[in-house]
Amino acid sequence: GNWGTTDKFGVDRILRIKIQMRATQRLVDHRMNFSVRVAFDSGKCTGPHCHFGWDTYGYSVGCNNFEDKYPYPDIDTQYPDGIWYSLP
Repeated sequence: GNWGTTDKFGVDRILRIKIQMRATQRLVDHRMNFSVRVAFDSGKCTGPHCHFGWDTYGYSVGCNNFEDKYPYPDIDTQYPDGIWYSLP
C-alpha cells in the first residue's frame, strides 16, 4: 500500500526473490555472516555508513532485525520479527 499520499518511487508491488550468498573473508574472520544494512535510493547507497562497511568488510549483504531496533526502526513495529536486508 501507499505510505503517505504517494509511494516514493511509484512502487505498486513487491517481488520476493531467493538468493544464495557467501560472506566475504573479512566478515568470516570476524565471525560474521552479514554487515550492517545500509539504505539505497535509486541504486545508490544513501546511508551514513556506506563506505565504512564496504571498506572494512568488502561488498557484502547487510541486515538488521527489527527486534534489535538498530539502526532502524528504533521503535516497536507491527512486525517485531521483521528483518531488512541490503544488497550492494
